[in-house]
Amino acid sequence: MLEPIQAQFGRINIRSAYRSPEVNAKGAENGNQYNCASNESNFAGHIWDYRDAEGHLGGTVCIIVNAFVPYYERTGD
Repeated sequence: MLEPIQAQFGRINIRSAYRSPEVNAKGAENGNQYNCASNESNFAGHIWDYRDAEGHLGGTVCIIVNAFVPYYERTGD
């Protein structure tokens, strides 16, 4: 799924994607110093293989398309 994006726009960076519940829980410890929310709020988000409170499944990925960084820095959009 990412190869066509990279072929069109050049290099991409994946900043965040799937997290196991164990890794996410560790990231949420100690006052959330690693910017991870609780497991329950990440179900069907960064934790793809657990349903959220409403029964939904899904996945969240943060992808940086490097070709757009100069535009964003210039415009903030």
